[in-house]
Parts: sequence; C-alpha cells; structure tokens
Amino acid sequence: MKTKNHKKNEGLGGYGYTMGIAIGLSLGVALDNVAIGIAIAVALAISFSQVDFSKKNKK
Repeated sequence: MKTKNHKKNEGLGGYGYTMGIAIGLSLGVALDNVAIGIAIAVALAISFSQVDFSKKNKK
C-alpha cells in the first residue's frame, strides 16, 4: 500500500543513465575498444539509475 509520503526510487535524479554512459564510453576509448565501452556504459547506466544514493531512508 502506498502512503502519502511514498516516493519511487529516483536513483541519481535522472542523471544515472547519463553518468553511466559517460563513464562507460570513456573507458571504452581508454581501452581502445568501443564495443566493450558500450557494454560497460549500458551496465553502469542501468545500475546507476536503480541505486538510491540519498540518505533519507537510512536509520
């Protein structure tokens, strides 16, 4: 049951995908393998968008 104060997990506030793609593509260029960079970018983008880094709900 959702309460009045219930909020969806927002991750990094919409910047998770951008940060993951930027880090992944940077690593891909640094490793001279853009295909690996794209794979890392997708994985990081998904993980950064799902993780809640806020300290609101910690006890």
